[in-house]
Amino acid sequence: MRILVIGSYPPPAGAESQQTVETVHRLGAEGNEVHVLSTPGSAAEVLGPVAGPAGALEALRVGRRYDAVVVQVESASPLRMVHRRGARIDRAVDCFMWGLVLRRLRHTTLVVPDPDAVHRSLGGRTGRFLWNAADLVIVTSEYGRRRLVEEGGASATRVAILAVAPRSGRPDRDDWNGVRGAPAIMTQIRRRAADDRRAARRGGIVDGG
Repeated sequence: MRILVIGSYPPPAGAESQQTVETVHRLGAEGNEVHVLSTPGSAAEVLGPVAGPAGALEALRVGRRYDAVVVQVESASPLRMVHRRGARIDRAVDCFMWGLVLRRLRHTTLVVPDPDAVHRSLGGRTGRFLWNAADLVIVTSEYGRRRLVEEGGASATRVAILAVAPRSGRPDRDDWNGVRGAPAIMTQIRRRAADDRRAARRGGIVDGG
């Protein structure tokens, strides 16, 4: 299966980009062909906006080419955490746009390490529209599952808990330092892809129902 993963991706290395890498590891270990859509400057195969309405439209444009789409829900993108004046409108527009796009794509998954990543989405109608848009919502704990179902209004049958997989055999190193220019980045992309294909073969999803 050809799968598009959307989220932050190195460089630079960080907690959220590492979560995207782990998702790529898991899906690749299951035998899928995985591509990443992330912002320009990253080593993703597909570059473009991933935040807000522009990111949603890019996800729709690119995601149509794939058998499945996985969206990493993060504090910055694809759904923005905004606190300035007008944040409520921004959040509503984000949730609505991404909810529409997810309903238009095939086999969609939201990976939600933190239910509060989409600020104040729990308990609101636009949040409920978002959390019920994907075919599957993956969380990392029973606590997260309970909050999305009870507070976010997500359907319990769509929310699953990700089993904790052992660390992959991929080298644990941040080797992006000094990578500059398109040729060097492409070389690094190929090296990263090769490492991903050698990722750990274990891991999976636990049904939360």
